[in-house]
Amino acid sequence: MANLVDKGWASKAPHPTDARSCLVTLTAEGRRALGETRRHNARVIAEQLRTDPHHDERDLATAVSVVRGLLDEHPEGSL
Repeated sequence: MANLVDKGWASKAPHPTDARSCLVTLTAEGRRALGETRRHNARVIAEQLRTDPHHDERDLATAVSVVRGLLDEHPEGSL
């Protein structure tokens, strides 16, 4: 987490009711970097799908659906 704060991608503040913890928030720069990373990953996956005769876009759609379902079943940050 300190690395994210050092890069300016997140800010860290004391938790208002629990001194043992802190609140971490993405900055505008952090949201931009996250968006770039997601777009890069999507390009890499799309290219792999184009060149892999064993998988197609339907496989990717199924995988995304499964991951979303898993994430929906768990509170944020518990995976």
